[in-house]
Amino acid sequence: NNWGVLQVLARKGIYINDAHLTETVLIQTNPIKLGAHVSVMEALMALYAKEVATPDRVLAAVQRFSQAHQRPPPADHEQALLLWVNEANLALRERIQQEAKGQGDVPVPDLKRVSDLNELCDGVSLAGLIAFYCPEELPWRSITVNKVPTVSDRVRNLLLVHDFCLNSLPFTVFHMMPEDISYMRGSMRPNLIVFLADMFNVLEIHPAKCVRFDKGAALLTEGSPMIASPSLKKSHSNHQTETHIEISKSEESFVVHRGRGVPTLSSVIHEAAGKPTHWEDTRRTSYA
Repeated sequence: NNWGVLQVLARKGIYINDAHLTETVLIQTNPIKLGAHVSVMEALMALYAKEVATPDRVLAAVQRFSQAHQRPPPADHEQALLLWVNEANLALRERIQQEAKGQGDVPVPDLKRVSDLNELCDGVSLAGLIAFYCPEELPWRSITVNKVPTVSDRVRNLLLVHDFCLNSLPFTVFHMMPEDISYMRGSMRPNLIVFLADMFNVLEIHPAKCVRFDKGAALLTEGSPMIASPSLKKSHSNHQTETHIEISKSEESFVVHRGRGVPTLSSVIHEAAGKPTHWEDTRRTSYA
């Protein structure tokens, strides 16, 4: 019922700032109080984004391809998503610079950091995010980057994002028009946050088939130390071998499989959210 939904939102820390919102208002149908239902829908959208893009999960994903391993966790899911977009664009810029070393004078696009959702209106950062994860579906050369972007530049970049979501994902997550983001209004802010959370879901948590993260990770992590939890030891071999481990002061021995560590709370917090690969056809249903 409506009251149960409001209670769940409150338990999850999502509060609706509407003193006139009551269960009686929500069940009224003649006339229907559309504004009250919109407030509840926006609260549900905020809860979804909060549950999907948790600061710890986003930070773990960022640490996999960012060389800035030591950083405090973001304050909330909105700041976490902005951090993810910024670090992905920075990693894309570094990848372009490394690829351009042997190709002569290749202009590197100026992918600036964003500090607010309104700065995503030009579509550059959103398109750069996709170009980092799916370079074959959206090449970085297709992005229009200008110091002072025009309206056509904004719409062109956002159309790239729209077409990618429509054609390359198993289900579209772009439930807006490019002009809705280009002319960002306050009422569209929750939609943009949910869109970023959806992108984090299809690019990191449940990566789509088009994700080619390994290609970029190999370039970015070359020569960089990998951070791993001290409680877990991972093998670089594809074959699993058995190792007998002797326990000191004990006659017992047990067999462990190299590469199959026992997860702990500390390791789960510091490990990356997951390594995107081509597992869409074989993976089981996930409730992450």
